[in-house]
Amino acid sequence: MPAERRGLAMSTYQLGFDSGIAAGSIGLGTISQVFGFETLWTVAGVCVLLSLLGLMRSLRAGRRYAAV
Repeated sequence: MPAERRGLAMSTYQLGFDSGIAAGSIGLGTISQVFGFETLWTVAGVCVLLSLLGLMRSLRAGRRYAAV
């Protein structure tokens, strides 16, 4: 990445990180109020598993492109 674009990349990453925390807090807070904590932890666990699957997939794709 060119040096002049690093600030934009970092700010985009931070915006996504902070937005995810805000949306997760609101969404999971609503789920816990409506359905209870058991459902909250189930939904949070599913989100973590889906994130790990996405990470594994992106790492595998990156390795494929790095070999070319």
